[in-house]
Amino acid sequence: MSKQKRLLFLVLFFILFGSVYWGVGNTFLTLPVTYFYYALCLILSVLYVLVAGGIRPIVEKEREKEKASREKYLKDKGKSHPIKRRDKYRRFKVKDSEENSNVNQKEVPRPNVLKIPEEKREKICQWILVFLIPLYLLFLLDWVYLRFFI
Repeated sequence: MSKQKRLLFLVLFFILFGSVYWGVGNTFLTLPVTYFYYALCLILSVLYVLVAGGIRPIVEKEREKEKASREKYLKDKGKSHPIKRRDKYRRFKVKDSEENSNVNQKEVPRPNVLKIPEEKREKICQWILVFLIPLYLLFLLDWVYLRFFI
């Protein structure tokens, strides 16, 4: 699924969930809809963690991204600027990635509690997030409205 489609689905689900959530406001359906959304949010959150393989793979993926961006930043910083030749002695060089690759890091397999094939896990995680993020945003906006405007 492309980023544009995901964004479109996020907006559509937010509009759908929001119209139901705020549409039944101040009626006898307010509490049942709110509790249903809370339960749906909890179930989808737990399901996402189970499908994704826990929180540890997500954190490790973020660390790898941060490390790669840090290495890129240091490499760019190590290059001397053509105008600032006199500051060249203050610069430092970053070791090549070949020297850093000597340490073999073995990839930790993601736990697969639900026995979902690896090729489907990524798509299922994306769809769960497409349903889950509008619910979190809806609750956040509702909390802000109730906290600061009423």
